[in-house]
Amino acid sequence: MVFTHNCRPLVTKEQLGRKSLQQKLSSFLKTFAAVNGPQQLFKHKLLLSIFIAYLSNPDHSIAQLSLKCVIKYKLPYITPYSETLEKLLAKGEFRETLTKFDISVEADTINSQHRKKLIPVLIRVLFGRLVARGSGTKSSKDSPAARRAAILSFMSSLRESEGELDSFVYLMVRVYIPPHVNVQDCDNTKELLDSAAEISVEEVGNIQMQRHEGFLNLLADVVSRLGYGIKSYVPAFLSIVLTICDHVALEVTPTDNDLLHGNVNEEEEQSNDVKETVTVSRSGKIRGLCYSGLSNILSHFASSMDFLRYSSRMWKILSPAIEKLSFTVVNAVRAPSLLILLESISADAKLIPFLKDYEEAVRAVYRCISPTSRNHVMDVSLRFVDNLLTEGGSQNEEITESLINSSVGIQLVQKHTRLLIAQFTSRLEHESRDDIALEENGHSRISQNNFSKQPQMNQTSTRELAILCRVSELLMHPSSGETGNNEMTGVLESLYSLLVPFLKQDRRINEDNQINVLGILGSIVSRIRGEAALSKLQALSNLLGPQKSKAGITSPEIRQMIIKVIGAIACCEGVNPALVGISAALVNLSAVHTKRIDEIDFDRVLPVINALGGSSKEAGSWLDLSGANKETSCENAGPYSGVKVILPLICTCFHLLHNEDGVVSRGALKALKILVSTASTQANAVIDPNSNANCNEWALLIEQSFVPFVRAGLGAGNDSIRKHFILLLAEVSRQFNRFESPHLYGDLNKLIRDDEPDMDFFLNITHVQIHRRGRALARLRKILASGQDSEEENCVFSSQTLCNVLLPLALHPIYECTSNTSETFALEAIATTGAIAKHLPWSKYQSTLWMILMQLPRFPDQERYLVGALCAMIDAFHFEVITGSGETPDDTDANSRSSAEVALATNGNGVWRALKNRIIPKVESYLIRDKVEKNGSTTKVLRSPITLALMKLLQKLPSHIFQSKLPRLLRIVCDALRNKDSQARDIARNTLANMTASLDSKYLADVMRELASTLSEGYQLHVRSAALHSVILAFSKVYVRPSAPSREEASSISFDKCVPALMDLIQQDIFGTASEMKESDGIRKRVIKEAMGNKSYDTLEIVCRLCLFMPSLAATTPNQKKGNKIGSTSSAHSILSPLLERLRDPDIDNATIGKVKQCMTRVVAGMAQNTSCSVKELLPFVYASTAPFIKGIVPSLTEDTDGGDSDGEDEGDVALNVTQSKSSSQRGSKIEVTGKQVSKVAEWLPSSLKGANSDKEAILARRAERKELHKVRDGASAPKLTGSFRHSTVKDTGAMRVVNDAAAACAVVTGLSLLHSFIKKTQLDLEDGMIVGMADPFIPLLTNCTRSCSDNDVILLALKCLGVLLRLDLPSSTNFSKKLGENTLLLLTTSGSGSNMSDGIVQGCFKTLILLINLDKTTSTSEEDHPEKADDSEKMCKGLPLNTEQMEALISLLQLAVTESIHHNPTFGLIKAIASRRYASASFYDLMDVILKLSVQSQKTTVRQVSFTIKDERFYFKHDLLIRCSQQYVSITHYCVHSSFSLLSVLQQSRHIFMKFLVDYPMGKQRLEKHIKQVVLNIKYDYEEGRLSALELLSTVIQKFPLEVLEEHTQLFFLPLVLQLVNDDSKQCREVVSGCLSDLLGRLSADTLQILYDYASRWFKPDGEANRELQRAAAQLFGLFVKTRPNFVKRNNLAATLTSDIVLSVDGELSNMTDDWEFLYFCLLCLEKLQEVFPDALIHNDVLWKLLVKSLVHPHSWIKQVSSRMVNKHVSGLDPATFASGDAMKNSFLARQPGSIYEVARNLCFQLNASDDDQVEILTTLAIKTLTWVIQAMHHNPELCFGDKGNSNHDESDDENGDGDSNKNPVTWLMTRLAGAAKKRGDKRRAGVFKCFAAFCTLCDKSIIIPYIEIMIEPLHRAIIDAAFLANRESNQNNSFRNKMLNQTDEETKSNLPKDVLEVMEETFGTEKFLTAYASVKVNMSQKKEKRKMELAAEAVHDPKAFAKRKQEKQEKEKVRRKRVVEKKKSTRGAFSKRQRFN
Repeated sequence: MVFTHNCRPLVTKEQLGRKSLQQKLSSFLKTFAAVNGPQQLFKHKLLLSIFIAYLSNPDHSIAQLSLKCVIKYKLPYITPYSETLEKLLAKGEFRETLTKFDISVEADTINSQHRKKLIPVLIRVLFGRLVARGSGTKSSKDSPAARRAAILSFMSSLRESEGELDSFVYLMVRVYIPPHVNVQDCDNTKELLDSAAEISVEEVGNIQMQRHEGFLNLLADVVSRLGYGIKSYVPAFLSIVLTICDHVALEVTPTDNDLLHGNVNEEEEQSNDVKETVTVSRSGKIRGLCYSGLSNILSHFASSMDFLRYSSRMWKILSPAIEKLSFTVVNAVRAPSLLILLESISADAKLIPFLKDYEEAVRAVYRCISPTSRNHVMDVSLRFVDNLLTEGGSQNEEITESLINSSVGIQLVQKHTRLLIAQFTSRLEHESRDDIALEENGHSRISQNNFSKQPQMNQTSTRELAILCRVSELLMHPSSGETGNNEMTGVLESLYSLLVPFLKQDRRINEDNQINVLGILGSIVSRIRGEAALSKLQALSNLLGPQKSKAGITSPEIRQMIIKVIGAIACCEGVNPALVGISAALVNLSAVHTKRIDEIDFDRVLPVINALGGSSKEAGSWLDLSGANKETSCENAGPYSGVKVILPLICTCFHLLHNEDGVVSRGALKALKILVSTASTQANAVIDPNSNANCNEWALLIEQSFVPFVRAGLGAGNDSIRKHFILLLAEVSRQFNRFESPHLYGDLNKLIRDDEPDMDFFLNITHVQIHRRGRALARLRKILASGQDSEEENCVFSSQTLCNVLLPLALHPIYECTSNTSETFALEAIATTGAIAKHLPWSKYQSTLWMILMQLPRFPDQERYLVGALCAMIDAFHFEVITGSGETPDDTDANSRSSAEVALATNGNGVWRALKNRIIPKVESYLIRDKVEKNGSTTKVLRSPITLALMKLLQKLPSHIFQSKLPRLLRIVCDALRNKDSQARDIARNTLANMTASLDSKYLADVMRELASTLSEGYQLHVRSAALHSVILAFSKVYVRPSAPSREEASSISFDKCVPALMDLIQQDIFGTASEMKESDGIRKRVIKEAMGNKSYDTLEIVCRLCLFMPSLAATTPNQKKGNKIGSTSSAHSILSPLLERLRDPDIDNATIGKVKQCMTRVVAGMAQNTSCSVKELLPFVYASTAPFIKGIVPSLTEDTDGGDSDGEDEGDVALNVTQSKSSSQRGSKIEVTGKQVSKVAEWLPSSLKGANSDKEAILARRAERKELHKVRDGASAPKLTGSFRHSTVKDTGAMRVVNDAAAACAVVTGLSLLHSFIKKTQLDLEDGMIVGMADPFIPLLTNCTRSCSDNDVILLALKCLGVLLRLDLPSSTNFSKKLGENTLLLLTTSGSGSNMSDGIVQGCFKTLILLINLDKTTSTSEEDHPEKADDSEKMCKGLPLNTEQMEALISLLQLAVTESIHHNPTFGLIKAIASRRYASASFYDLMDVILKLSVQSQKTTVRQVSFTIKDERFYFKHDLLIRCSQQYVSITHYCVHSSFSLLSVLQQSRHIFMKFLVDYPMGKQRLEKHIKQVVLNIKYDYEEGRLSALELLSTVIQKFPLEVLEEHTQLFFLPLVLQLVNDDSKQCREVVSGCLSDLLGRLSADTLQILYDYASRWFKPDGEANRELQRAAAQLFGLFVKTRPNFVKRNNLAATLTSDIVLSVDGELSNMTDDWEFLYFCLLCLEKLQEVFPDALIHNDVLWKLLVKSLVHPHSWIKQVSSRMVNKHVSGLDPATFASGDAMKNSFLARQPGSIYEVARNLCFQLNASDDDQVEILTTLAIKTLTWVIQAMHHNPELCFGDKGNSNHDESDDENGDGDSNKNPVTWLMTRLAGAAKKRGDKRRAGVFKCFAAFCTLCDKSIIIPYIEIMIEPLHRAIIDAAFLANRESNQNNSFRNKMLNQTDEETKSNLPKDVLEVMEETFGTEKFLTAYASVKVNMSQKKEKRKMELAAEAVHDPKAFAKRKQEKQEKEKVRRKRVVEKKKSTRGAFSKRQRFN
């Protein structure tokens, strides 16, 4: 009570409030703190005790004031530490002060005399801070938890033995001191604590709940922080906690079930609850804190204190809660505190007896293991059981009977085992039901967006299995008491059926869990019924097999445990006895070597595999193991009484297919093939295949158990593994093709070709060569295409076959293509995927398409092939798409139709919904990707392949859908063209081009419109030009113009309608803003690469090529005239009109003219390639386009001829009249071009001037008269002013003033170019008079152009056109031949024939003269008309277009042109033409001398030097011009070859001309002798080309000359040719010389030939070193004699003599080995020719054959080749078995000379053993062929392999690779020798030996080779190992992906040959023998390797010097190898090639 000064009524504490009380208290304390000397106050001791008591106040301000009051007392034990105490209460200094203040005794910070009284004061200060609330700051350092931890850590330095913690503990429990205890009278703190421990439940109930909660929270921190420091206070704490727990347990209400045993960490208070609910909630929280407190106390102090005396009290208090424990854990996120308490009791071995006193607690925990328990609850419960089994973790031994008897925990578990297993079983059953429910509802545990996620077991499930495994071990002990318990048996059977699915692959449990599950199964199998055990045999068997496309379980330990479980099942009652034998076979198949880690025990595995792959009647076969051969039966075997009992063996064999060891995998493959064959035999014997297949257990075994494994194996990533499964599938199809079940894939039998293996699909698809695999896919497509036109159900394959077999096989190469070598195969696979997709159902089609879409971001390296597959799938889209209206129908309409029809009409079918909702949006999301640049910025880049795929997909949809989506797609692509990145623009441009190519032509306008609107300014104009070119270029590749359209059809062509718009865009780029930007100097054109150059010219050319050339569309028809309609504008007019209008502009500048000229050039080039261009359309168009620029300008032929000026404004209005041909009867007819009748342009009629008789006379007379008029008749200056050309030049210049204009010339050039390009490639129909009449007017027009026009281009084009028209025999050709000849010669004289600038005109003139000379002449000025004027010169020039003077001038020009001109074809053509007319003159004979020189000496080095000098510069070639290009490099190889061809052409033509001259022209003997001598002398020319040409000419002379002349000059020909044959350095020249000699010898008579043979015989005789060359020449001549004239050699009996002479020479050469090998080589060549022609002359010469055998090892390869050919030809005609018997022995030296076979074999082995640098492929092939015969001869005639003394002739060095027994068996020696050669490193050497082995296996009898299988396999296996090792080493050393792939491909290629040879050996000798030998080789190699390691290790110990030397040598070899690798890499990238310099 508080009193006031005015004695007001009392105010209670509740009325004042807490805040007011604190303020009053603070005021009082401030007052006392201001008093100095408080000892003077009344009851100052009481005040001191009050002040000290307030030090523990949570409010730090009150504590500070109280401390000040205490300090005022100046107590001796406080004053020294007052500053520290004040800092403890100051803000911000508490933690630092506490750290510096060390109160331990050792620190001596506190005086020992002060310690006893200071510590209680200090503890009160700290206790106040301990229980204080947070300061409101967010700092973690000042939080209550951090502050509490710091204080308790500080107090850990206090001594418990001295009672320093008594005051602290008192402050903790002071609230629990009973009220009857007087605290003030009690001075002993221990007594107060003991009294607190004795508080009753009723007294505890009077204490506030907040106090209990605070105490329990503080107790938890104190126990964890102080630990054993509070050991003496534990009984008091435990008693108080139990009392509190007893109190709160009594307050449980019926509504408190949900709050009972609540978790301490979960706050469940709600602000809007009623007070009762809050009380109950706080009670539950306090109860949880009590359980936690008990758990902490027991777990911390169990080892040092005995708590058993509290057992009864604790269980009495906890029993109500324990009974309800199983209800509280239902779906609880966290485990209840009571459960944690029980787990902590089980965690200590001393506390486990607690549980024995109250076993209900154990059962309660077991019940918590339920399906409704979550992970944390299960974790705590499992720890409880584990603690019982391990006695709190102190025992981890194997459970034994003694351990059970001594362990209380194990006894508790064993006592309640049934309950525990039942709880585990219920959890497993619940999980299994959940999985089934998910599957039934269409859901799975796999997320649709993440295919890689599979259901995994968490840590709790792992512990469940581990504990269940240990619990199951208790069942095996007799003490379990569960034997024979039916209820327990049922529980175990349920557990058995539930645990087996845990081993499935989709569970993805680790090996430890698998071992636990298998341990459980092994423990309980013997306790369940046999039928129940057999129910899971198939599941256990599947565990032994592969898992999908993987190998499955590979751990030997786990596999052996599975087999152990199967063996336990076999021992159960009522199980098929055959399972016992199968389990024994499984044990052997899974046997592992006892000494080598992870190695198969071949001694146990191979016998079982071979037995399975053997005959069905043998023991251990499939039939034997299945019990089908036995009469045993088992009534209770259930479903496994039949053949299904062999399922474990089947699964194991499938697993062995994945084994890396080839022996095991091959054996398993054969065993499975035999199983299929056996099953087929048994199935066909049981029932008819057309009946119900379900009755056939063998067929069901293959269909239900075998085929699923095969189908899964098709997805294997390894080619060799997948090959086994493909072959198995082929075997199933072959054996079960009569069965109708689609799951047996009998329809695949169509792909099997046993009669022709090369056409077999399965053999080809598994072939090691990639092109064979591609061939298999191509054949599959062909078969699919055969039924493509039929409906889907009539496809040659079933849908199961397509979906499950063929489609996976086609998709594999798409994902596996990693190198360029396999790219072709991948493309074949893409095409095959599309072919298969055409027959797929929608579900499979949709899933495959979606899968490819999902794989695109996952496989960026395969994006190209995936997109290809995507496009192929889309191309194969064959489903009906119904889009629906999207609107709900009316009620009346809906009532009349079903709901399905209404839905279909509204939303469309499922195909459209899938496309609309899934596929199309997914594709659109991939259109744009973000590309990260080097600087970190990102740009948007178009995905071109995805865009094209989307385009193809949209084209499959209805047209209105496609038209609605096309603009958006075009807009996206065009927007990508605006990208600043050039690469991104390139991608977008190519994409747009490809899109346009796939679109119909009617959509081209949309593309143009989008381009024009999107790209409209700045740099975009350049981009638009390039994009337009790409689009038109791509469009041109697919555009097909309508053929022969009518006028209406032509006017409606979509592309032609776009031509005006295209021309608008093209002109804007060429003449508009874009052109100005390019021509501006300040523009940086290199930034935008599209600005470099101008693509619009190319676009214009393409447009001209594609448009319809029909100018007549511009003309109005009579019907249009009547209707006053205007005709349609043709494409040709749309293209040319704008350009011609620009030329007509009077203000046009030169730059524009140049651009128009370039445009015109491209127009001509394009229209020249336009296939729609016809004669009747082109000729009038060209004439009308050209005439306005020429008519009236070019002077007429005669003054009386009217030029017919017609310069209409529009070229379409110009009319062309045509004159008819001679044969035409309608000479005066007219042509209607523009719809109106016009008169003829001109009629070239002779003038009647002065009564001339002919045109020529009139023209000549007029010309003479004009000359006379222009002459000056008086004056001294007459000669200066005289000249016929002076006034005519002035006149011509005035007349051609317009032609000299650049614009007019451009127009004329365009017309003539178009005319020339068309008539050059088009054959004009001369039978059509209209066409002839159209072409004839061009002759006079072009003739005048050659004379009157000064523009070189016009003249050149006129000559070119005349060159075509003169061949057509037009009417005007003959009339104008003379005039044209004169004009042409005039052009030659004025331009200069040797001038390079006018080279084109000169060639044109020469060609024109050729045509004029070859014309059939009907001259009007013949000798018959004027016989008196004719002379010899005129006779010679009769029929020629030139007279004598002109011909002489022409020949002089030809001489100059032949020597100086570059292009010789026209020149030589003109010379040929003159020679063909036999024109003879002195100058022409001189010209032939020049021609003869040119035939040899024409060394036009200028062309060749240029071609080779500029190799290092960047050039490209276009229109035969060399243009410098700084942007790109194009190879100039084409130009170099072209120049070489030009050079050869000069030589060749010169030879032909001179030869014709030599034969046809008359000449005397002296001149002929001179020419022949010159021809012979030319063969010694310095340069090779000249010598070759001279030899060719000489060969022609020899062939063409008469025989008399030839024999007369034989000596002149023969001796120079022989000398040249010997002395010429060129191989090509020597070959030609040899041909000339052969021709010469072939034509000569026998007498002359004998003379030449005598020469050769004299030369062949040895006469010292000086005669060496003659000997070699004689040897070559002998060969020519034998080859060319064999009858001569035979008739004169020269073969024997020649053979003996050559043999002597060969013997001498081989005896004296010198560097000169050529003589020996030619001798052997001569012998080879003798062997071909006269085999009997050599067959008995033993000396010769001995020398040939010796030559097999000559150092030079050419000699070895000749010898090998002769020996091989000899043995190829002999039978290796009978050649040494009877009369046949005389025909071979091998039989006559014992030991010769050995010598041949040894020398051939020497050839194969040569180093890689000396290996020659031809030589190796010959050696293999010969050795194949030799080994057979050795086998049949071993006695011939030894010499006369009975032993082989070889020395000791020959046996370096063999053993001691090789001398007795020559075949063994040969095989050992070859195997030893193959052991050495060397790819070529090994390849030769391996091919030899393959030839032995293929061509020899098996009995010969079988004993040597191991000898051959060893080097093959070593080569495979070396290739794999090198590939691995190279891949590790090379960082780049490209180098890795190249090395991998190289090493794979190296290992392919030995693998192929192994396959050949297996096919030849049988799988069983092959596998046995292969396994033996592997074992021997491993033993040798181990032995070698042991020897090296022993050497390192006994002889360290030798070991160090060996190691040093190895390091040196490694250095050399690395250096070699570096040099190889440098050479491959061209580091060693020197670049040529451009001079």
